[in-house]
Amino acid sequence: MRRLSALAFSLAAASALAVPTATIQSFTQAADRTVTLTYTLDAPAIVTLAMEAEVAGTWQPLDGAALWNAAGDVNRQVAATGPGEVRTIEWKPDYNKACAPLGSASLRPIVTTWPVDDPPDYMVVDLAVESDARVRYYATTNALPGGLLDNQAYRTTLLVMRKVPAKGVTWTMGSEGESGRNPDAGSGNDPEKTHEVAFDSNYWMAIFPTTQGQWAMVMGTARSATHIGQPRLLRPMESVCYCDVRESTSQSENAAYQYPNGPCPDSFLGVLRRRSGLDFDLPSDAEWEYACRAGNGEGLWGNGKTYENRNSCDDRVPGRYQYNQPTSTRTTAPVGSYEPNSWGIYDMHGNVFEWCLDWYKDDITTLGGAVNVAGGKYSGSVKMRIRRGGSFTLPVAYLRSACRYMDPSTSRNQQNGFRVKLGAAISAQ
Repeated sequence: MRRLSALAFSLAAASALAVPTATIQSFTQAADRTVTLTYTLDAPAIVTLAMEAEVAGTWQPLDGAALWNAAGDVNRQVAATGPGEVRTIEWKPDYNKACAPLGSASLRPIVTTWPVDDPPDYMVVDLAVESDARVRYYATTNALPGGLLDNQAYRTTLLVMRKVPAKGVTWTMGSEGESGRNPDAGSGNDPEKTHEVAFDSNYWMAIFPTTQGQWAMVMGTARSATHIGQPRLLRPMESVCYCDVRESTSQSENAAYQYPNGPCPDSFLGVLRRRSGLDFDLPSDAEWEYACRAGNGEGLWGNGKTYENRNSCDDRVPGRYQYNQPTSTRTTAPVGSYEPNSWGIYDMHGNVFEWCLDWYKDDITTLGGAVNVAGGKYSGSVKMRIRRGGSFTLPVAYLRSACRYMDPSTSRNQQNGFRVKLGAAISAQ
């Protein structure tokens, strides 16, 4: 067994609360090249690992993908150690696209301890697991085993969440003068009227809309969807109404499970909560727009590119819409087919509309970002819910970050899908 660099060290992430600290006890490599690291931890923390290699006398960071097979007390919430107790991480350097074999290299680890109330930016929930192993954390998508888009599990059996940096933020919701503003709004209505919204906490947003594969994984059976072209499981789940997702197991409203009450236990969100132990929900109208914008304001897409309202194919549009596909075969695209926004969240523009928690209301300027739980327009006897983001069938104006649109809560329109959100508080793992 070879003892590796004595320069191994630990880092701690900043937090308003006490910062947990990891102290590395040993760092060795066996004959089969397996690296073993032991450490102690003085408080519960989320632990991640990075690695540096000595190259020509200087320390160079390894690509995060090189640590794809790190195992043990890493990338998860870890309890503090007791007297004489250590935590263990194992990693075997291997040939892969990111890293040559490092059996003879000088290595040193960087163990980062994140307070449980301030985790890394990415959380991955295993939809097939009902145990403490179901949740993993990563500082970047580059560190995700297999690669975010190369490993199809992240769009079928796993759920990747992005921490949205909203705590203490005041921002402007709506639009002032974008071309195509308020499509189909009633006479005199201004559903995009600008106003300030303040958030007091971060939250998590799924980086993809819920796919047909994820729906089948959670519900135990596939649901009929209009767009079943291959690869089917990677396409967004659509033809689901708000009620299917949150309020009932059928195409009907159920006041007992309307927000702020929890979802129906047998709905998608109810089953997902039970399987994961986490309080998943739909995003609010304001949370959706803030995550879509990703810090980009008026006249810009969520990736920072310039918005123009043109009735033709525009390669700056980061999503599937009416004009960037053949008319004869118009359909949804596999999620992740277009460029993500500035926070690494995909498909916020186009592909399918996404349900939000709010009842639809034209003027929301007095809400200050709170969920609209009262009122709402009617379509016959059914009230209208907010849906956001536009769809594969519509022109570009509907895809704007500020565009607020509506549909009956019971509508199983082929344009309607959803993505899930998680509040800042995380259950103990």
